[in-house]
Amino acid sequence: MKCQKNTESHNKSVVALSHEGQFEICDKVLYCGHNGGFFSNCTVTLWNLTELYHKQNLMPSRIDFSRAFSFYRTQAEKNKEVDLYPFFFKTNINDSIKLRKRISKVDHHGIYKFIDFFSYNLLIKQYFELSEPVLKIQNMLKEKYDIEPSRTIAVIYRGTDKHREVKIASPELYLRKAKKLLYYNPNNKVLIQTDDIKVRDLFVDSLGEKCFFFQEMPVTDGATAIHELNEEILQMSKMQFARLLLSVTHFLSKSNYIINYTGNMALWICLFRGNSENVFQFDRSGKLVKSWQQMVHVLKYGLGSSL
Repeated sequence: MKCQKNTESHNKSVVALSHEGQFEICDKVLYCGHNGGFFSNCTVTLWNLTELYHKQNLMPSRIDFSRAFSFYRTQAEKNKEVDLYPFFFKTNINDSIKLRKRISKVDHHGIYKFIDFFSYNLLIKQYFELSEPVLKIQNMLKEKYDIEPSRTIAVIYRGTDKHREVKIASPELYLRKAKKLLYYNPNNKVLIQTDDIKVRDLFVDSLGEKCFFFQEMPVTDGATAIHELNEEILQMSKMQFARLLLSVTHFLSKSNYIINYTGNMALWICLFRGNSENVFQFDRSGKLVKSWQQMVHVLKYGLGSSL
C-alpha cells in the first residue's frame, strides 16, 4: 500500500520506540533522539534497531541523527537539526539480512563475552561502518605513530565521572595485566587510552618506551566527562573530537590484546572487533572477568535482557 503524507495516515505510519526513537514506515527511516555521550547514543541506536526488528520485523534503509548527539553540535546545527549520521557512519544496506529470531538486548554494563556477535556483527556491518572522514583520521594516526595492531596491547581506562555508573578498578590492576601480557609478548607495545592524565602518566612512567598514547586525544585531571568539556579546553571543535574518538575506538578494536573496562566505549570496542577474543574485561564490580565469574554473571543476570 502506498503511504500517504496527510496527517492521519502519517500518524499510522510512525512507530514509536522505547528509547527515544521513532521509525517512519513510509521512508524506512529510523530517527534517534538520545543525547548522551557518543557511544551511549550508539548503544541506544542499537536498542532501537533490535526493538524495531522484534516488534515490526523491519529494518531501516537509513538512520537519522538530526535529533541526537547534541553534545557534538554547534548551535546552528542544533537549530537546523542537521543529520550527523553521515558525518560518522555509512550504511551498507542488505535487504536480505537475517538476524536471529530473538536478539538479546546488548548490555553496555554486561560481560562482553556473551554478546550475540552473530547478529550484532551483521548490524555493525550494515549501519556502523566508518565514514570516509573518520577513516582518514584513523589512517593518519596509524602512519604518525607507526602502529602495527597485531603487535599492540590496548589498555582502555575510563576515569572522570565513570564511578557514578560502575566500580572502577585501580589503574595499577590494569598496569599489572599489561605487564603480564608484555612478558609473554615482548615484541608488543602498550597503547594506553584514558581520559585521566594521571593514569596515562602512570603507564608511561612504568613502561617507558614500551608504552605510547595518542597525543591528539584530550585528557583531564578533573571529574568532568571529556564530552562535556568546552571547545576551548578540548582545543578542537566538538565535531572534531567526536570523529577523533570514533576513529580511535575503532582502531583500538583491532589490537592484538585488549584490556578493557565496562561502559559504552568499551562495549563498542568489542562490537567493532566482532568478537571478545583476547579481550580482558574489568566488570561492573571492578573485577577482572574470569571463567568462574562469567558463570556467576549468567546465573545472576542471564545471557542478556530480552526486549
